[in-house]
Amino acid sequence: MKKSLILSSLALAASFNTFAEDFTSEIGVVFVDGDNVDTYSLAGSHYFAPVDTSKGPLAEAAFLDRSNEVNLGYIRAETDDFGNASTWVLGGRYQIEDSGLFINASTSQVNGSDAAVYGLGLGYYISNDWTVSIDTAFDDDIEYTGLALSTKKLLTLGGDRFLNLEATINVPDEGDDSYVVGADYYFTKNLSVGLDYAWADSFSDGGTVVNANWFVTPTTALSLRYADDSVSDILGVGLVVRF
Repeated sequence: MKKSLILSSLALAASFNTFAEDFTSEIGVVFVDGDNVDTYSLAGSHYFAPVDTSKGPLAEAAFLDRSNEVNLGYIRAETDDFGNASTWVLGGRYQIEDSGLFINASTSQVNGSDAAVYGLGLGYYISNDWTVSIDTAFDDDIEYTGLALSTKKLLTLGGDRFLNLEATINVPDEGDDSYVVGADYYFTKNLSVGLDYAWADSFSDGGTVVNANWFVTPTTALSLRYADDSVSDILGVGLVVRF
């Protein structure tokens, strides 16, 4: 029922469009309500040159413009059974000029813990709208803990319609591999509805996420996310502002 309400209400906005407007920074907030946990997150990104938003969907502007960026995020989780926890995340992406290559780097740390997690990755633009990447993870002692292989492709369907396809394989040093596939359909450059599916042991035991993103103005976006799996239902709402 929740899925139907989300899809129906967002589809009504498909006939509206916005004019593109370049930006150098964005800030987003997200609240997620789950059966046993609530999470609050605040994230910001700064781009070292104005991001051109005329190349495709507004949500894909930094990807299409190959932007160099630095990111900072804060996540607070409040659980019924395990108390509360807060996590800081710092990361960035650097494009190696005229090569198609880019470097990802990140670090995260949970409040009250001296341990940190570090990430380092390398990606490549196969074409202007298609990337592949490998990202590795290390613990506080700089010991390898796993890697992720990812790809992203944005298809132009004609007019202002696009289809974004993504897939990731997570290969931890210990434990089971996991997989995520997803697709986002853009009715216009400012409105999309997507579906993600993630699984580990068995494809049939995976979880589904329905999401929608709508730029109600050239610099302001609203998002909805609903996850339904065997453990719980999760509903999330978000807001992003660019400037």
